[in-house]
Amino acid sequence: MSIWNPWHGCTKISPGCLHCYVYRRDDSVGRDASTIFKTNDFDLPVQKAKSGEYKLSGTDGTVFTCMTSDFFVEEADAWRPEAWAYIRERQDLNFTIITKRIDRFSIGLPADWGEGYPNVTIASTCENQDRADFRLPLLINAPIQHRAVVAEPFLEPLEIESYLRSGQIDEVVCGGESGEEARPLYYEWILSLRDQCIKTGTRFSFRQTGSLFVMNGHAYHIERKFQLAQAQKANINFIPVYIPKDFMNPPLPPEEEPIHATKAAISPESTDQNRNSTSPATAEIVDSGIHISGINYPIEEIDEEPDLTASSDENQDAPSDEAGHENHSAREEEQIRSLFEHLQQSRFRSQFHLHKEERDYIAKIGLSKIESHARDFIRTKLAPKEPFHDGKQTPMHGHPVFLAQHATGCCCRECLRKWHHISPGRPLTEEEQDYIVHVIMTWIHKELAKQ
Repeated sequence: MSIWNPWHGCTKISPGCLHCYVYRRDDSVGRDASTIFKTNDFDLPVQKAKSGEYKLSGTDGTVFTCMTSDFFVEEADAWRPEAWAYIRERQDLNFTIITKRIDRFSIGLPADWGEGYPNVTIASTCENQDRADFRLPLLINAPIQHRAVVAEPFLEPLEIESYLRSGQIDEVVCGGESGEEARPLYYEWILSLRDQCIKTGTRFSFRQTGSLFVMNGHAYHIERKFQLAQAQKANINFIPVYIPKDFMNPPLPPEEEPIHATKAAISPESTDQNRNSTSPATAEIVDSGIHISGINYPIEEIDEEPDLTASSDENQDAPSDEAGHENHSAREEEQIRSLFEHLQQSRFRSQFHLHKEERDYIAKIGLSKIESHARDFIRTKLAPKEPFHDGKQTPMHGHPVFLAQHATGCCCRECLRKWHHISPGRPLTEEEQDYIVHVIMTWIHKELAKQ
């Protein structure tokens, strides 16, 4: 993982910007964060060491771009074409761009952008329902190959299942707000968003708790250094089959002063009042307690962290060590089902079917032999790090497996990346090969069941 900040500074445009960490950090050193300027790292992707090799190696993983600004901020319009050129040059790097300005995405796009560069993920933030309803339709309909949603800071309950069902969003990441003025993040919001992701087969990551975390009727002040670890303890991330685990895991910004962990008791009545609010929750820490949406909660100082590992009805479907294999199998089958729903929405993928010739061939040699052929094709034509004639290695006819590969997006490494989130540029693992064969044979069985 690397960070590339080609320019620095930003202007606040929505509720999520209210307590921006860049503004806090810049203010601590006497700098105006609303002043936008190019940095010395502007050309970092193409900078080379004395050895002549790029400073950023293709093995560095994801390059998180513009973490102290917005890639689509208006003041950077003149610089963006050159930044796009660097991204185009470094096809061996995967760039993730998180933006609040998806409405400006089309301004200054490269002439060869087409349906998007395969090495670019565009992630739109949506801190509340209003911003989700404005930004996500733009994200879904923009010519982008890889899309993600980032609910950080997560300010109110979100209903985005209808957008996720488009099949155009690869991942949803959520987390709380940092800093002493952080607004609260409710655990029930997280679980609701996770449920929407499970239903639609979308990867879900609860990345960090933020500074003010509300769970089971209690509010917790969590030190910066524990916010990632506490989220991990919840064990509620949802990973569809074979999506790379570091696909969307942006770094936490540095903090000036960590916040001591304390716990505040909240009455059920005041909790319900805050849950039902349709406006983004606001919070400030005062001497008498936490002030949230006009409600004061007294703080009871307790030296403990929230027990996110405890079992509860809300968290009962998180995989445990004992039931891990069983839950994984059920989850994998749910993802296969979701995959086929998405494939049916593709006019190209849904045009493939088994005809009499293929059916007769299957009847003649048997399904076990067909599966053996599938394993051989995947092992020789897809599994190598750099398959021969990648993109053209799978014929459009001549074998039931070839048809199944095109129908399921298993025909080349780029299609594997787009449909199954299996990254190119490396050999496929045995587990990944088994998964691909399973997808292919599932399609064939479904086709044979049609009369």
